[in-house]
Amino acid sequence: MINTTDQQTDNTVLLEKARMMYDILKAQGYPPLLNAEHIADLVGASKNTVQQWIYHRRLPYVKVGGFVRFPIAEIAFFLVNNNHQDEHETQLD
Repeated sequence: MINTTDQQTDNTVLLEKARMMYDILKAQGYPPLLNAEHIADLVGASKNTVQQWIYHRRLPYVKVGGFVRFPIAEIAFFLVNNNHQDEHETQLD
C-alpha cells in the first residue's frame, strides 16, 4: 500500500523538477509552443520518430491552425515524468 504522504511528496518533487525543466527550456530560447523539430532536438530523436510518437499519441500536443504544437510546460512535465534514469542507473564504463 502506498502512503498518501509519500505520494504527495513524490508529486511535489516531480512538479518541482518539471518547473526547473520548464525554466531551462525557456532560458535556452524555446518558444511557448514547440514544433516537432524542437522535440527531436530536445530528445535526440529524428523528426520521423517524433511524428510516430504523435501518431501513437505518446506526447501531449495541441493543434493550432491545423499544425501540431507541443506546450512547453506539458513537455517539461512529460520529460521529467518519463525520465527513468533514477530507476536504472547506467554505467558508462
